Amino acid sequence: MIGYVAELARWALALVFAAAVIGKLVWPDGLAGLGTTLRVGLHVPARLARPAAVALVSAEGVVAVLIAVPGLTTAGLLGAGLLSTGLTAGAVVLARRTEALPCRCFGAGSATVTWSTVLRNAGLTALAAAALALAGPADGRGAGTTVSLAALMTAAAALLTGRRMALRAPRRGHDAHHDTHGHGHDGATVTPPPSGPEAGTLAPAVPGTTGGVQLVAFASATCQGCRTGLPRLVAYARLLGGRDRVAVAIVGDAVAGADIEAAVAGVARVVGGERAEALATAYGVTMFPTYVLVGADGLVEAAAVSVDELPRPVR
Repeated sequence: MIGYVAELARWALALVFAAAVIGKLVWPDGLAGLGTTLRVGLHVPARLARPAAVALVSAEGVVAVLIAVPGLTTAGLLGAGLLSTGLTAGAVVLARRTEALPCRCFGAGSATVTWSTVLRNAGLTALAAAALALAGPADGRGAGTTVSLAALMTAAAALLTGRRMALRAPRRGHDAHHDTHGHGHDGATVTPPPSGPEAGTLAPAVPGTTGGVQLVAFASATCQGCRTGLPRLVAYARLLGGRDRVAVAIVGDAVAGADIEAAVAGVARVVGGERAEALATAYGVTMFPTYVLVGADGLVEAAAVSVDELPRPVR
């Protein structure tokens, strides 16, 4: 039984680190997005951000291989423990600074770094320590082939189930904490005026683009609701086709809005500063966030304060 548990822990760690490597390499903005998160969230110098991202992915790959190869398992588990400890420390820093920076752990980056990310990384550290203790001197060679295969299949099934649950569709509804929401004298919520252009009107051009933009999102650097809606915005932007089809205007201080820029940089063209303010004025945006969907004919199809209110893209 102990041998099975040891193999289960071993293969779970190998699959997690392998999935992290594959995800970052498969997603078009995986490495670039990780570099942005390191630069904005951990203040890694811009010239070192991408090399640091490559080094991290390489370390994850080496750990996955070492764990999987009998005879090298102990070294792999030690590496997994050390790497997970470092990732936990980094997640703590990111979670304390902001909840909007995307977690590029598996490449996609649709989820933000929160304290649940810290707990997950800490769990991996604990799992590596437990696997190391259970493995003993056998170094991954003591378990029979049948036991090892059974543990591998169990670990894979558990991880796939967990991944499936994590990718469940988010609850539909308005994003909370819109910038212009307020309360009347009786404490009742005051409904803000419509934000954005009317459907059927010509959408103003987005600076720095040559046309073809299908979604223009407006966010404020001080808007918590904008940050809450970032995972859904990133997922929707990918459905549209990414940077060539999506623009995000961030109104306000560039430093305060750096976390929003980091979250969307891989899937959208970012407009900031005075150009963002001018674009918001041209679109008639009065609250944040506001999302404007533009048709192929350049006319506004819909404007909403939540991505969930926009029609699903047809691909």
